[in-house]
Amino acid sequence: MTYLTPLLTKISATKQWFIDDTPQHFEGVVEDPHQFATWDELEQCMNSPELFDIKLIDKDNGDFIRLPMYERCWSRPTPSIHDIMGAFGDGHTCIIDNFDLFNQQKQDILSQVEKYFTGKCALHLYAGLEEHRSFNIHEDPASNFIIQIEGETPWKVYNNRCSNIIDDTEHNISQYSELDVAVDVILKPGDMLYIPARSYHQAQPTGKRLSCSIPMQHMIPHLKTIDREYVSIPRTSKTSNI
Repeated sequence: MTYLTPLLTKISATKQWFIDDTPQHFEGVVEDPHQFATWDELEQCMNSPELFDIKLIDKDNGDFIRLPMYERCWSRPTPSIHDIMGAFGDGHTCIIDNFDLFNQQKQDILSQVEKYFTGKCALHLYAGLEEHRSFNIHEDPASNFIIQIEGETPWKVYNNRCSNIIDDTEHNISQYSELDVAVDVILKPGDMLYIPARSYHQAQPTGKRLSCSIPMQHMIPHLKTIDREYVSIPRTSKTSNI
């Protein structure tokens, strides 16, 4: 799959990355957003909690929902599929943090990003069935591309960034009033949003939506890029005489 490389080239033609790392809204640049994710793929992930890192965000307060975890035979503790589906059906947000592990096509998407930009990537999937709270205003150590697949989602990204020289684990940016809005848009299917590392931002979903993010981690140099190339198993041993 080579579609993403032309897309990255297209958006880079409008942005001089060497001197401009500001937030930006790229309107309608993704011709086929369903190549990134579909509802059927989300459903498959939610039915496989042993394989995927599934999180649920409370629609009322934006906090993580802690579902009961159950010991499994020869597997890590996982929540019940029925608990996951029940919470999602109640309107809470579902996040699949390691959605790139879904199939080789998702790995190919990130492989193209990592060849084009500097950084180690992941693919996260976000879904909700109704208006709901998402995370409060916050910042992340990774630069991020947000891609709207279905629905419309209001977003705000701010010019303000958190400094790398302080411990940011205990601050509450929702108390701040001096934030300067850089991007205030409603993301529609096919739109892409760029959020620089440590920039404050917030999504405020107003209805059913499906979107994904591609965070690019570049501030932890010892991280090793995931082996994204598909490798076939050997059919014979290297020492075999057959």
